[in-house]
This record gives sequence, structure tokens and C-alpha cells, in this order.
Amino acid sequence: MTNIDQLSKLAKKRGKLIAELRGAMSQRKFAEMIGIEQATLSRIENGEMDLFSPHLFKIAKGLKIAPQTLLGEKSTVVLAEIGDKRLPLLAASQVLVWPEISPVQIGEEMQKHVLTDVDYSDTAFALTIRGSSMEPDFREGDIVIADPAAKLEPGDLVVAVAGEEEVVFRKYRPRGLNDQGKEYFVLEPLNTDFEPLRSDLQTVRIVGPMVEHRKYRKR
Repeated sequence: MTNIDQLSKLAKKRGKLIAELRGAMSQRKFAEMIGIEQATLSRIENGEMDLFSPHLFKIAKGLKIAPQTLLGEKSTVVLAEIGDKRLPLLAASQVLVWPEISPVQIGEEMQKHVLTDVDYSDTAFALTIRGSSMEPDFREGDIVIADPAAKLEPGDLVVAVAGEEEVVFRKYRPRGLNDQGKEYFVLEPLNTDFEPLRSDLQTVRIVGPMVEHRKYRKR
């Protein structure tokens, strides 16, 4: 028996087990409950598609069994669970109106998301870093997750709006009172080639502090 035949046999065996453990619940209802397409579940149960994360974890969770049970007792594979909470990956134009306007109101243009298993607030979002103002720690193409509901502390890295339409990512530094007795803060870049922003000299609105940084290897 070839490796392909063996894999096909395993896929059919696992699919049959899922169908048996699903019991009286319809395939459609089970698929809706665990958050995958019925067509995908059908292919898995028919042995046409093998189990891969995150389908493995969603199906195992829905059946209330360990993922290893579906992989088989002899399997030595241990998979890391991928979060299934979707956070919107916003464009700069969408950050300008966030979180005052919801994803539903923004419309069909919001299609990109990142997945997480962290219980951030419903207003949390992801943003792709553009430019070099926060180098070397943050490079263009990195993704940061910000949560407007998170507590803001001195030294936090924040997503903010400067003026009417410039979205920036900077370090937050409260500075107390200025010469006119007005409280202000500074948003500092890590790259000294860029100038800091002062809230008493220009309009600056903090959208939310960063709660996660995702780096991607650059070749």
C-alpha cells in the first residue's frame, strides 16, 4: 500500500469517527455550531479531506473530545491550537473612524482579519505597520493589535490619529502641564529621524494602546 493510499484510508477512518460521534445532530447544525462550512465538514466526514488545524480543534471541541482522539492513539503529532476570534485588520482610513463606527457600518470593504485566542475587547483591531518611524523594534509589514478598551499607561505604544487623517504608531508620554497650565502628552517615535508629536501643539487623538506585536521574518 502506498503512502497516498494509507493517508486516504486514515482520512476515511477519521471522517467515519466524526460522523459517528456527531450522532443524531445534523451535519448542517453541527457545522454551524463549530463555525465551519457544511461543505468542508462533508468532505472531512467522507474522507475526501484530512483533518488540519483549525478544523481539528473546532471539531474536537464540538464533540467534547481531545484532538488526539481524532488523530488516533498512535499519533505523536501535537498541534498548537490557533485562536478562532477574528480581529479586523484595518486600513488607515478605517482607523480614523474607529471605534465610533462598527465593522457592520463600515461595510463590505472590511474583509481582512487576524486570528487570536486572547480575549480582547470587541473594539480591538489589528493594523499593519507602514513606514520606518518605529524602527528598529517595529518594521514595515509587522502587525500590531490595539485595544481601545485597554488601560492606557505611561510608556505604552499606541495607535493614534494626528490632525484629521494621519494614523501614527508611537510611544505615549504624559508630560504634565505646559507653560499655559494645560495638560499635554507627547507621542515619541523610536526612530530619531522623526519628530515627536505634542498634544498641546496639534490635534492628537489616541485610538488605543498596543496589546500585541506580531513580527514577520524579513529576507
